[in-house]
Amino acid sequence: MFLGLGLLAASASLAAPARAQSGPRAEAGGALRERVRAMLSGIEDAPSDEAIAALGEPGLEALIELAGDRDELGVVRLRAITAVGLSQSPRARAFLGALLADRELDPLALRAAARAYVAALGEEVTERALASVLALASHPDPAVREGAVLALATARDRLRGPGRVALERRLEALVAHEPDPALARALRARVGASARRP
Repeated sequence: MFLGLGLLAASASLAAPARAQSGPRAEAGGALRERVRAMLSGIEDAPSDEAIAALGEPGLEALIELAGDRDELGVVRLRAITAVGLSQSPRARAFLGALLADRELDPLALRAAARAYVAALGEEVTERALASVLALASHPDPAVREGAVLALATARDRLRGPGRVALERRLEALVAHEPDPALARALRARVGASARRP
């Protein structure tokens, strides 16, 4: 019995430092989230790509928390979604892919997610990777359709060869069948302008 109590006391004393260490780590994560929130909250200025990159992996997790928080202030959440795409990591792509599949996501967040997802793909643009963005090009909300088409234009500009030609044809068809005449004109101008970029 004394041996059992001794082991119990020893395990309790070992557990106490572990609990003490987990508290500050959790607070540090919360402090980082608040610092990232403050960065994203600027009225006029969004943080630079370099400032986002300097946050590293812990910063990516803070961005993902903010981007996934439906109660977060709109501008902060939209900027967080966009910033996640700068990572081009598997974690960022998985998170953004999940957002694209979320049918309850508000249209502006879905629009931002489409563009951020293509940014997160980097040079790894494939037809399979773009399937969820292509599906959004026929979304009922015009802001989502616009975001999807602009994201696809960005992807097209990264492709070479037959993949580029095929995506160019899809973009032309999407713009030609856009039901909103004003959006169709705007997309025609923007999608065509991106094709002329060096």
